[in-house]
Amino acid sequence: MHCPFCIRENLEDRVFYEDDAWIAFLAAPFHTRGHSIVAAQSTKKEEVSTCPRVDILGWDILKGFDSALALVSSFLMERYRPKDILFASVRGDISHFHCHLIPLWDHEEKAWRKEHLYERGHLLEYVGFLEKRGDERAALERIEKGWTREDQRGEITRNLDNDIKALQNLTGYGKGLTT
Repeated sequence: MHCPFCIRENLEDRVFYEDDAWIAFLAAPFHTRGHSIVAAQSTKKEEVSTCPRVDILGWDILKGFDSALALVSSFLMERYRPKDILFASVRGDISHFHCHLIPLWDHEEKAWRKEHLYERGHLLEYVGFLEKRGDERAALERIEKGWTREDQRGEITRNLDNDIKALQNLTGYGKGLTT
């Protein structure tokens, strides 16, 4: 299965960080405000997917992941000021490595721990809950508005424009400060 988040044509307008090996972009659809993805970047710009399998690129690419993750996390903290950021990376049916960075808001954590009884954590269950809730809302919106997934992704990207520009300013993306 291809990754719905990482198809190059679907994300070009949402990229806010890039280096030689990693790319970061706002997710669309997203599960919460500031939901971002850090993915291994293809070395071939003409490839449909921006993030090919790490085992094909070579496992050495993971050496730079910690730096990219730290930088992107700091940009998200500065832009959104969440309580914390959840990290989730589950391969599932996607054949490449990427990591979701999901801002955690104080009210969400309280609801997560109290209403869902995740007193000791269970972050993956919570991320699954966010994903299911987001997918249900997105499906209803598509039905109500008669949109395709591509129509919806385009609308989400337009609505994220201010956030994307703010993150690009923080990272210097497009100004020669990141590669």
